[in-house]
Amino acid sequence: MDILWKEGALEAKYVAETLAKALGWNKNTTYTLIKRCIKKGTIERSEPNFMCHALIPKEKVQEAETNELIDKIYDGSADKLFAALLSRKKLSAKQIERLKQIVFEDGTVWNNPDYENWFHTYVGKEVATNELQNYYPHTYKIECD
Repeated sequence: MDILWKEGALEAKYVAETLAKALGWNKNTTYTLIKRCIKKGTIERSEPNFMCHALIPKEKVQEAETNELIDKIYDGSADKLFAALLSRKKLSAKQIERLKQIVFEDGTVWNNPDYENWFHTYVGKEVATNELQNYYPHTYKIECD
């Protein structure tokens, strides 16, 4: 799927050649996988030249996979996943600090100088942006990286 997300509609032959070079797969393995994805409704095939394109966006798959990871490995607890990410030694100090911040869906980050207090007040609750402004009217700041 990644090749289709990155490059758009491609001939199955090109996909097979690319995966043979990158992963050592033979042509039949790739074609079998493409056929399975077609049956699942994740790839659509069109003529001429057995053109393939992804029917679902990468973000939707990432969200589903993340939810499955949280459910299976972390007993449905996103905070356990978050704690596991924070405790990884492979993360840089900057990455850990960034994870400690609140990340909004649009990719902006809210820097909260009183994070611990905020966390205990709002943990597990959906919070509207305007409520955040009311909670920290003088220090509320949104930054875009």
